[in-house]
Amino acid sequence: MYWLQALILVGGTIFAWWMVSLESAAGMNIYASTCTYGAIAFAIALIMALYLLTARNRAAQKWLTWLLGLGAIFGWSNFAYKVWQYYQGAVCASCPPVTLPGFSIFPPLGSPCFYGASLFTLAFIVAILIYLRKNK
Repeated sequence: MYWLQALILVGGTIFAWWMVSLESAAGMNIYASTCTYGAIAFAIALIMALYLLTARNRAAQKWLTWLLGLGAIFGWSNFAYKVWQYYQGAVCASCPPVTLPGFSIFPPLGSPCFYGASLFTLAFIVAILIYLRKNK
């Protein structure tokens, strides 16, 4: 389970920093972007998860679980803000339309916030399972 947790966080870290690099290349202020702060949280969580792979005392799992829970809240609140912007008629620059053959999907589902929040939530669920299994 520790490997699965680390693997999810590797994916989240790569995805988040890729989004930050795309925003930077587009000339956006990365310090004003929520992706930057999500990427930092993913990187910290990944470092903690890699430490837990080799640690004999895995007490840090509790703190990693808290960090992932807060990351999930952060991601979903940013996604909710993107949804609110969409319904207010604002143009969401980071919400490209997601199209499938024959129809278009709700545009905020194409935002990086949705995918980051989903990865944080998945890692959080795995962390809770690890924590509960460890404290049985």
